[in-house]
Amino acid sequence: MMGGIEKRNSGEHFPQGVKPNYYNDPERREVSDRNQAVFIESLEGLTHRPIGELPDVRAALNHRGGRSSAVHEILESEKAAALFHSGVEVAPKQEFAFAPRPLFRFGREDSRRQLFFGEMSGIGVASEEKPTVEVAVSTIPHAKDFIKHQQSLHEIAMYQHVASLDVPTLDVLGLIKSDAPDIYGFVITRYEPDIRTLDTLEWGDMTAKEAANALSHAVDTLALLHANYIFHGDPAFKNIAVCDANQKPTIVDLELSGSLLDEQDDVRKLSLFMKSDFSFLASSLDGNVGHLYQNEADVTSLTDRFNFMHEHVFLPYFNRLVKFGITPQDPLGLAYDNVVSRRLDEAVGDEGYWRHA
Repeated sequence: MMGGIEKRNSGEHFPQGVKPNYYNDPERREVSDRNQAVFIESLEGLTHRPIGELPDVRAALNHRGGRSSAVHEILESEKAAALFHSGVEVAPKQEFAFAPRPLFRFGREDSRRQLFFGEMSGIGVASEEKPTVEVAVSTIPHAKDFIKHQQSLHEIAMYQHVASLDVPTLDVLGLIKSDAPDIYGFVITRYEPDIRTLDTLEWGDMTAKEAANALSHAVDTLALLHANYIFHGDPAFKNIAVCDANQKPTIVDLELSGSLLDEQDDVRKLSLFMKSDFSFLASSLDGNVGHLYQNEADVTSLTDRFNFMHEHVFLPYFNRLVKFGITPQDPLGLAYDNVVSRRLDEAVGDEGYWRHA
């Protein structure tokens, strides 16, 4: 299964343009609140249970574009009820607690993973002196929910892999296993207050130049990932994050991502995954900056749409690849030519085709 091009839930029961999120979807809110309650219960049950070290699961990573199914076996071999990263200090008495911080959710209400946030005590991070750690928690479905379970565990491996490349990403602090019949456990990452996602920007008030500057964050993210043969899988604006302090990308939401490290010479496969990433980005463009390539009658022509993407996405993206040492004749360069050529063919009405497959 190609991690970057799987079918998504479209939220069809909502009116057009309205996305389901924690606040406007009672069912979603009920599930998220229940997950948080199970997490707190799981924490409280750790007092007399074994605590272990979170293993490096990168060896289980699928580098052919699919989910990393072997992560489950590695984690199951660890009999501890909680696994923490080696850089996390666990309190001697193992007295864990979690204080919810609902305001941390602001700007992340429509996350597919329904994160919840708070301050966790019982653990510490060496670089900080606070007795608590601000965390974001995501739920790992039970193994009987096969695909979502594997996606969640695959994401842990991808975060570890991305971090090993010195690419800014979220710090996985640990994993707590659960006794709930429908929940395998919870992934704990450090809460990053200094990052924001592109969907929180006021795109409707931007000029074309301002939009291009903001889009550079999405371009940087995709170029950085693709140069390492990683494809995000869902780079919508809500999943593209930038650090306010240095204006550099932070890689988030990797459960649908795919690594093609073992397929880096397969131009056709690289083209498919690259095309998928650009398609999700294009959907966000249409929903947020489409007004910048509409005519006076609010009609968008495919050629105007392509020209906007070519100027503000495709060309800057390829320039970033060149800075990473990618040439036009490299497989990634040929894949780029495939994707852009097909986009152009579609825009002018010709039948698209792969030129180098």
